[in-house]
Amino acid sequence: MKRNARLVFVPPVVLLATATCALVAASAQMAAHSAHAKAADPCAVVPPAVSAAVSREPGWTLLRLKDLEAGDRAIWHAHKPKACPGFAAARLGVGSGLAFAIALIRTTAHRREEEVILLIPKGRHIQRRFLYRPYPVGNAEVVWRYPPGPTRAWDGGPTIKVAHDSIIVEEIESRTVQFYFVRGRMRSVVTSD
Repeated sequence: MKRNARLVFVPPVVLLATATCALVAASAQMAAHSAHAKAADPCAVVPPAVSAAVSREPGWTLLRLKDLEAGDRAIWHAHKPKACPGFAAARLGVGSGLAFAIALIRTTAHRREEEVILLIPKGRHIQRRFLYRPYPVGNAEVVWRYPPGPTRAWDGGPTIKVAHDSIIVEEIESRTVQFYFVRGRMRSVVTSD
């Protein structure tokens, strides 16, 4: 301390107010960071039907961004930054409401497996249909909603007019299969391979 420096008296009330403001600012900053972290993980909040279905599959977890290979994660984030690669909600034209496709993954000591299940509400119950039964995977396949409209098989063929939403199961930059319903029956078409 310099010899000629003056000591300034600061009342305790001012010190308390300054400390309180600092704590409020720090809390707001932590809350903003937490909200950003949740926003960064689109799988952080899932619909109750999805949570219930995942809980009925012991050993399986919902496919998340972290489960994708780095290149696939970058592509997914660039094209669908607000979507979870492990579930998609769609109005398929069957059932009594919003249907969900869920991609589940499990890793054992010897291999990594994935299964894709379609959840269709039927009144107070949910019908479960496998789109893909458990199978070994290298790169995980993602699910997403595709809007109504024309589609066609990757190798040509006639244009198919799909009247309702579809579910896409995709191995990014590889194979894409579109699942849709016509008069209550599920159909599929490979749209890229």
